[in-house]
Amino acid sequence: MRPGRGCKSCRKKHAKCITEDGASACVRCIDSGHVCDFEPRIRFKEVKHVDAASKGPGVRVELSFEEDQVWVSTNQPSERGLGKFIIEDVVNGTEWDTTELAGDSTIAVNEGVSRTALTTILEDHDEDIANDTLQAGTTAEQQPYGDELRVNPDHAYIQLPEPNSHHSNTIDVPHSPSTFLWNPRKDTGIAATTLSPFTPALSDFRGDAILSPSDIAINQTPRTNLTSKREAFLLHKYTNLLAPWADIFDSRQHCKRLVPRLCLHIPMMRYAVLALSARHQAIVTKGTELEASYYHGKSLELVIDALSAPEETYDETHLVTVAILRHYEELGNDDDHRTHLLGTVRLLRTVSKFSLSGGLGETASWWILRQDIYVALVHKQPLSVDLSTYDQASAFDLEDDGSYSNVVVLLVARILQLLHSPSHSTDISAWETLETETDAWWNAKPDTFQPIFHEEPDLSQNRAFPTMCMVSSAPMAGLAYYHVAKVLISMHKPLSPKLSGFHAAKTRQEAEKNVIHHLSQAIGLSASNGELENATFETHHLLYMCGYCLKHPAQREAAINFLTWSEDVTGWRTSNTVNMLKEQWKHLDASE
Repeated sequence: MRPGRGCKSCRKKHAKCITEDGASACVRCIDSGHVCDFEPRIRFKEVKHVDAASKGPGVRVELSFEEDQVWVSTNQPSERGLGKFIIEDVVNGTEWDTTELAGDSTIAVNEGVSRTALTTILEDHDEDIANDTLQAGTTAEQQPYGDELRVNPDHAYIQLPEPNSHHSNTIDVPHSPSTFLWNPRKDTGIAATTLSPFTPALSDFRGDAILSPSDIAINQTPRTNLTSKREAFLLHKYTNLLAPWADIFDSRQHCKRLVPRLCLHIPMMRYAVLALSARHQAIVTKGTELEASYYHGKSLELVIDALSAPEETYDETHLVTVAILRHYEELGNDDDHRTHLLGTVRLLRTVSKFSLSGGLGETASWWILRQDIYVALVHKQPLSVDLSTYDQASAFDLEDDGSYSNVVVLLVARILQLLHSPSHSTDISAWETLETETDAWWNAKPDTFQPIFHEEPDLSQNRAFPTMCMVSSAPMAGLAYYHVAKVLISMHKPLSPKLSGFHAAKTRQEAEKNVIHHLSQAIGLSASNGELENATFETHHLLYMCGYCLKHPAQREAAINFLTWSEDVTGWRTSNTVNMLKEQWKHLDASE
């Protein structure tokens, strides 16, 4: 080997290459405007034999290895990680590690800094920043879901997706290295409806890699640490318990991953999160809410100040903050004035692109829609959200359980929209269309929406509702919204003018049976999967709306037990619903 001096351009011209101290390019390249490209100073030449002068003139020794030569693998884990090579940057004087790979896309991470490096990689590979050179390839042998970034605790190396050398006009896989690996499902049944949720689109593809407002806030605004261990506890509580409630249909978990980081850069969001966590803890521990009120007041001051700016300055961080404050209101229940819901709706109307942008903004948009559905069900008022902004949402481009559940969430919203329209009692065809779409959703549901264990109710065995054990919360909550849709249709679909007398009475009786059936299914789902607490809220709404239909004492007792348990565990106050149901059952029993 011999040293190579000078840049490529100077060596090609056989000119002397002069580089001044501290300069990144030689004098000739600077003057000519050429790219100054320095190769490694050590160049290797492949040889098969060398001269052996000690053994006599003209004697050559072949460079070959014995058959029993022991080789060190550079692509297999060892106690020190993977085999590493050091590449020296002769211009900047820096070094970096790389790893030779043979059919494996694994990057070695020094064990001493593996935790920090892993955190940095996970943070920097935000799915809000498109990376059209990396796509998650799946094979028939791979599981539908699994972390694309997999860490081996013994060797601390990170699995990255294989690079894709071409681009397709359609999007079959997530466009981010931090999303989940899965096998895309090609369900065709639901595509026949007007929703067409899985039509390939480019609405969420950011080929230009534009930074989202969340990225800008994290990277360009000062970071402020929390002031006490108590605040750290509340933020940790939000991250691990409350954020999954908002992320229930978001497989990328934007709220859990991004909101805690944003809290260190955006004070109004930090105080909103602290207020929500403090109120939740006060409810489950039967404590005072003074701390929650303090944080809530500080957040409100900052939100009011932020929203006094021009509308063009609003972004997803404002939307998420107000959605968190709305969640704070919901937990209050007794004093739910729905003030923050009105604020989120106004924000959503002002910048409707939130529903189409993907990332944290879209997650917040779907969260707000579910909040609006709750208000419409419980307070019997029209939806405030404009549903047209959701029709082309990028969530429908992802073929996962959360996206499939979003379809039925939008169906419930459309049913409520029809229910509060002037033609709700006469437009039978509109009701039938929504009923057909709801049934199509049910018939086309993936296998992941099937319970892993099912047992029918048996009152003789004190089993008032069916037992249906589910694997994850997204399919369970999606099924709960399906039962909400069926209950709404059964309760409010107008009878045909041709029906009268006995036939009309029979139809109404069948509708009541359907209501009881779907209510029982929803309660059974929630009661059978208590550990999936973020998927139980729709059952609360159903019991508030039609719990009076339950007639058997065992069913009523089980429903009350479920509501009581739910308040103790989730902090969602259900005591008013319990008292209301007891009064309704008392009046109905007295009239028989």
